[in-house]
Amino acid sequence: MVMVVMAALLAPLVSAVANRQRTPSDAHRGTVAPDALSAATDATRTAVCITSSIDSSFALTAPNFVSSLLGPLRRRGHTDLFFHVKNTTALDDAATAALHSLEPRVLSMYSAEEPPPSESACGAAGAPDDSEPDNMRLKSAWLQHYQWLGCWQLVRAAEHEAGMHYDFVVRTRPDLLYDDSLFRPDEWSSLWASGKQGEQAETLCKCSGTFVNDQQSFSNGAPIFDVFVLAPRRVALVLMTTWLRQDALAESALREWSTKANCGYRLDADLPECLMLFDLNQTAPGTDLVVAPQMLNASLTAQAAGGETHVSFGTCEVTATPDADGSHNVVGALVYHFIFDHPYDHSGDCGQS
Repeated sequence: MVMVVMAALLAPLVSAVANRQRTPSDAHRGTVAPDALSAATDATRTAVCITSSIDSSFALTAPNFVSSLLGPLRRRGHTDLFFHVKNTTALDDAATAALHSLEPRVLSMYSAEEPPPSESACGAAGAPDDSEPDNMRLKSAWLQHYQWLGCWQLVRAAEHEAGMHYDFVVRTRPDLLYDDSLFRPDEWSSLWASGKQGEQAETLCKCSGTFVNDQQSFSNGAPIFDVFVLAPRRVALVLMTTWLRQDALAESALREWSTKANCGYRLDADLPECLMLFDLNQTAPGTDLVVAPQMLNASLTAQAAGGETHVSFGTCEVTATPDADGSHNVVGALVYHFIFDHPYDHSGDCGQS
């Protein structure tokens, strides 16, 4: 495994706090921010894990991340932010400043993932053949969980240092934009009321024209979306550690099981969501991951309304246009993959694709 911590990027944080090296068993290194845990024992404590790749476009998504997610969560209770992100190019000054402004408890960067073992859920002996689209999808689903495990280890280290457990864990990515007129996870009352021992995590709806027009075909529930998960700690313990159970989660069983689950399995693009549910089903029977009721209703309303939906930030705007089947090219027009739908232009302008 190759781990790279960018000294230049972290210098402002290092100058303010002690930079400690984690033990080899942690397998991850990061800069640890001061312990600012609330003294109130009854306050909700939430860990927010940011994983996936990060580049200079983060300067454009960070303000929306703060206003739509981090700010509301911090107003609700104590919230710590953990970055475990892949970075292969230097971040520009604006993105670096955006990272620092969020005051993460831990900022960890790496340059390459550890490949799945030769005998794994990726199939027969040997790593997946990247030339085959199906194998690429499955490999991508597994590498996502490598990232999640890395962030979970950072969360666990912080818990050990502070002598406490977080009540909830959020997992999301740095390249998203949220429609904050509808996306308000701090108001998902039933989930927050469950406490850290709750058995059900909530997420967004991976809605499409197929689901909107024929909901009966998803008899097990609305299809979930993996870009955002808010989980009680008990459920997060499973979701964030799937990588450790590769050998136990066979590919053939996953594909068969997925056709009966609420992960919306129609194509291998849905395998990441199916893998999440499959592991929960196998590892912690009785726990579940479902679409937050508020988000399902909002998604269906947005889909039914049709027309174009816009999210603006600064001088840039993302537009969701209905497809021929009546669906939007973004999920329910509530969350946007900024990097995919609106590429960052390093000249300073945002060109719509």
